[in-house]
Formats: sequence, C-alpha cells, structure tokens
Amino acid sequence: MKKLRLLTVLSFIVGCLMILGCCQKSTLATPDIGTFKVNETTLTLTWTGVDNAKGYKIMVNTEEYNSKKPSYPMEKLEAGVYTITVKAISADEKVMDSEWSAPFTYERE
Repeated sequence: MKKLRLLTVLSFIVGCLMILGCCQKSTLATPDIGTFKVNETTLTLTWTGVDNAKGYKIMVNTEEYNSKKPSYPMEKLEAGVYTITVKAISADEKVMDSEWSAPFTYERE
C-alpha cells in the first residue's frame, strides 16, 4: 500500500513538472553590447537588431526611452558620462521580452 501511495505521489510530481515545462514562455535574445556603436557625426547609438523584436527599451542612466529601431539618437544628451542598457520588446505575446543588455558606457564631451 505504501509503494502504491509513493508511486502515485511521484507520478503526480512528474506530471506537474511536465506541465510547468510545457507552459514556460521562451525569451528574446538580449541585445549584444559587442555590436553597440556610436556614429560620432550623427551621435546615434546603433546595435544589431534582435529577431522578432517589435521595439526596444533604452535605459540611459535612470531614464527610460522607447525605440522601434535598433538605434537611439543621443544628440540631446548634455556633456557627461552615461551608462546605457537596452532590452528587446517581443512582438509575440507568447515570447517574453529580453533581459537588459550589459551596460554600455558613453562619454559625451
């Protein structure tokens, strides 16, 4: 009787784990800081786009901005040092947004 009960409990746990595994959403790739580039003429930050992203959130120090393209115009930034991170926003509600990128440091003279 104890073996049957143990088998039932283990079967229930395995079933729950299988259901949880199937229900987890996938996540977009994180924007790659290695592709971040600043065009010094236009003062635009660009990076390689993430597949299936409908846009991006850009965090400049503590301010958050939105962009539909993998770029951010920085000509309005005053002189100073800025820490910038980027997050891809999913176009599919079944896929989660990416994690924030590694920090990118930019100094505006």
